[in-house]
Amino acid sequence: MSKYTPVVKDNNSDFGFFFLILYTAAIFIRPQEWSSSEFDFPIIRIFIIIAFIAYLLVQKPKFWSTQGWCLVGLVFVIILSGLTNGWLTGGFISAQDFFISSIIPFILYSSLVFNTKKLQHIFIIFLIATMFMLHHGYSQVSSPLGIGWSGNVLSQGTRITYLGFFNDPNDLGMFFVMNIPIIFYFYKKTNNFFVKTSMLLFFILLLWGVYKTNSRGTLLGLLSLGGLYSIFRFGKAKALGLFVICIPLVFVVMSQFRAIDSEEESADQRIESWYTAVALFKGSPLFGIMKGNFTEYHYITAHNSYALVMAELGAVGYVLWFTFIFYTLFKLLAIKMGNLTIREDKINKWQEVKDDYQLQASTLMYSLFGFCVTAFFLSRSYVIVLFIFVGIASSVIHQIENGYCEADILKKDNLAIIKRSIISSLLSLVGLYFVVKILI
Repeated sequence: MSKYTPVVKDNNSDFGFFFLILYTAAIFIRPQEWSSSEFDFPIIRIFIIIAFIAYLLVQKPKFWSTQGWCLVGLVFVIILSGLTNGWLTGGFISAQDFFISSIIPFILYSSLVFNTKKLQHIFIIFLIATMFMLHHGYSQVSSPLGIGWSGNVLSQGTRITYLGFFNDPNDLGMFFVMNIPIIFYFYKKTNNFFVKTSMLLFFILLLWGVYKTNSRGTLLGLLSLGGLYSIFRFGKAKALGLFVICIPLVFVVMSQFRAIDSEEESADQRIESWYTAVALFKGSPLFGIMKGNFTEYHYITAHNSYALVMAELGAVGYVLWFTFIFYTLFKLLAIKMGNLTIREDKINKWQEVKDDYQLQASTLMYSLFGFCVTAFFLSRSYVIVLFIFVGIASSVIHQIENGYCEADILKKDNLAIIKRSIISSLLSLVGLYFVVKILI
């Protein structure tokens, strides 16, 4: 008698996605913090717990991506880092915090955002959040005292802020940059004149928001997005020529922000922090000084997400963290460029959906690229925005690969991308070291 193997039917959890939408709104729009009265109810935690339970009970089948394995590896690195630094309990505590604040959101966004409609819902929440952030910034700028409608004040007297972790204008600016590609996603998705005009106006408002954050890393992220788009749109030679022509304009724009040079006090502090990160890495090259311990050795944070991971989690943790991001970028680039081997029985269907999937991949690639550039000047290695965007990107990648790609060739391609990501991470470690040496 042959053994019976039950067939697992696909079952996507709309209930779980509903609470993921609420969680997304609570994280980014943050209406629970609009009132000045104390509100201690853990609404964000409740939403994500319900969404996670729905995922565990309802979502079938469950998939696990390369990015997920990178995060699992980071959990073990965090524990080993605690052990090698003489505080195993601290390593377990830090690993538990990482699992809750990073891995669970990644799992939920990579699994519950399971089609184009749901991705658009998440994108709309992001854009609504930026509307509230911009309006709040305008209320701060308009107020004689620099106080916004939430009660939050301007940072350093001039820089707009929002609520929660967006109270830092650098985080606010990073999120603005990551939403610019989403604006153009909706601009390209429709032929509706009103929607297109609204998106262009929204883009102008976001440029104002970037300017009012007065964040140098945000400015460079924005310019890098323009440069990357120019390369894809016009080619490397024409993009270089365009850059040369625009140099005077770039200098004019940069002059409106805080000084960007190694002699300016804040920039000098950043370089000193980078040097400290390199020195700490040389002292603990494999597993680092333990996640969250950088400020135990230096009076300010690393001001560089790459340097922070390098110092706190060592080479092993850095390779996993870097691969988590850049494997995703390389996969999105392959989709954007059409470098996929489609199954013969799916070619006609792929032609029908290709443009939409490529637009999604392109949008997420630009958003993550914006993060990568701005993160070079900020210590945002473990910020939830990163894990949410990579989670959404993983979902898009999985939908395409699971539904349309040739499995055998896909395995070889994925292995090649993993190798490229690891090599890139090692080269970036060496590059970061020499950049710091040159600046000192």
